Amino acid sequence: MSITRPDQGSDEPPSSPTYTLAQEPISSSHSIPCSESQELKHIWHLSFHLQMELGLNDSGMLEGQSYGDVSLVTGDASLVTGDVSLVTGDASLITGDASLVTGDASLVTGEASLVTGEARNVSQIIGDASRVTGDASLVTGDISLVTGDVSLVTGDASLVTGDASLITGDASLVTGGASLVTGDASLVKGDASLVTGDVSLITGHASLVTGDVSLITGDASLVTGEASLVTGDAILVTGDVSLVTGDASLVTGDASLVTGDASLVTGDASLVTGEASLVTGDASLVTGDASLVTGEASLVTGDASLVTGEASLVTGDASLVTGDASLVTGDASLVTGDASLVT
Repeated sequence: MSITRPDQGSDEPPSSPTYTLAQEPISSSHSIPCSESQELKHIWHLSFHLQMELGLNDSGMLEGQSYGDVSLVTGDASLVTGDVSLVTGDASLITGDASLVTGDASLVTGEASLVTGEARNVSQIIGDASRVTGDASLVTGDISLVTGDVSLVTGDASLVTGDASLITGDASLVTGGASLVTGDASLVKGDASLVTGDVSLITGHASLVTGDVSLITGDASLVTGEASLVTGDAILVTGDVSLVTGDASLVTGDASLVTGDASLVTGDASLVTGEASLVTGDASLVTGDASLVTGEASLVTGDASLVTGEASLVTGDASLVTGDASLVTGDASLVTGDASLVT
């Protein structure tokens, strides 16, 4: 085999050299000159280094890496995927019309962690400032976690869902036209915990909203699960339809308020307790096997005020049940206090 150049014999060198391989009969005395052998090795080394520089694999596919204090993946369609997908740095940013981080373990972490775009799907966001924002904000996976000093999920439709759904930080916020936190264990926790929107829903086997200021508000506000807990110094569940339901339903705090056109606290054990315990609305209902309203000032009021159950108790320094139709009923019905009034 010999190598010839079409430009041999020409005075002008070609713009890009072209090599032609010609098969020749092999004889015992045939050998490749040393200069041509070195040139073949040089061509092979150039090809190998070019493949490595471009990040081409054996199939010719383009590969690459991104790392450093500032990690940036951006474009109309930004995709990071794999069994373990990690984007980390002092400032970690994934942005584009369609931004997707997916894998068995998906982690976005840094001093400022931002995932933004028309559609986002992440399993874990953690950092001092954790934020998911856009028209449709979605955090989903077997374990869905947003945690940091300020944890925020906001958009027209805000959704956090998974077997274990957690939003935690000094200020924990889920807000949008439809705000949903759902999973086997659903938790919103922080100094200021807020779930707000036209439809506000927290659901799961264990549903928890806790913090110094815990707020669930919207046209339809629902907290449901086998164990449903809303707790904090100032507790507010409000909307046209406000529902807290579960086998054990608890609303407790210094100021505990459940209010709406139809306000319902129901479960096998239904408890509303605090310094000031108030259940109010056009239709106010506290019902369950054990129904208890207790506090320094205990008030059940509305056009139809009903406390019913196997053991129905309204107790406090000032105990008041009032409305057009006021009913306290049960096997053991008790209204007690310094000033006890049923009117």
